[in-house]
Amino acid sequence: MGRGRRDLSTSTWFHVNNRGSDRQDIFSADHDRLAFESLLGDIDERFAVELHAYVLMSNHFHLLLHDPMGELSCAMQYLSAKYATTYNRRTSRDGPLLTGRFRSTPVVDDAQLCVTARYIHRNPLAFVPKSALAAYRWSSLPVVLGRRTVPPWLQVGVVRTTSEDADDHLRFVVTDQPSDGRVAADGRIRAVSLDDVVRMVALVGGRQAADIRTSRAGDLARLRMLAVTIALDERVVDPLGLASEFGLDPQSARRLARRGRVARTDDPLFIRLHHTVLRQLRDLEHGRSSAAA
Repeated sequence: MGRGRRDLSTSTWFHVNNRGSDRQDIFSADHDRLAFESLLGDIDERFAVELHAYVLMSNHFHLLLHDPMGELSCAMQYLSAKYATTYNRRTSRDGPLLTGRFRSTPVVDDAQLCVTARYIHRNPLAFVPKSALAAYRWSSLPVVLGRRTVPPWLQVGVVRTTSEDADDHLRFVVTDQPSDGRVAADGRIRAVSLDDVVRMVALVGGRQAADIRTSRAGDLARLRMLAVTIALDERVVDPLGLASEFGLDPQSARRLARRGRVARTDDPLFIRLHHTVLRQLRDLEHGRSSAAA
């Protein structure tokens, strides 16, 4: 799938998802999905956040976004609030519709972009056969394949380049891939430990690993927050185990990770560090997978 065609080292790409509170449905009818798509157009226009792939399911959604202006947090807050208000008004309901803050996973290289877009487009396989996947209306896949008109708020040409045959791309999406067993479907790291995360953060930050576990002052505080954020977001360790290793209670560990997720969208230095550490960890993961094959 056109691997290696784009250098993401200086770009800001994210896999973003959220689901209904208590896993409740957030789309009850096609009218709701159309309203959500309209809001996708709004965030493109208002915040210059580019959408490259998406899927709308009954109780959750996935987006592949490029955020060149650093407006992801504002864009998602706008999208979530506007949609919740619209849905609640239409269905005469009260209370939160979505589960807290959206989840965003940085996409750090072209290989991960391919895996992430494929994962997003394969979501409907939970209830439609492979033969019907390309016809699923509430996904960008039919557009990417040239089977639907491109809406003005969806970017094409990255997920599938013009030189790639549509049938070949569809086969890539629907056919099981060897990489599925090496890296989590959405590009998350597997087969690395908390020690790996701390060592990589220390290496990138030019500090000692032991200091990152214990110090809360100066630059080390940022690196400590980075290690905690990556460890929890990538599910390397659970909050209880992380808290024990860092001398925190589980609630404090979660709170520190929440601060890191905010910094990941609006702190340029933190963004660069986060990007570099994830890239190095994925290289480590891929190397271990290849050695074990």
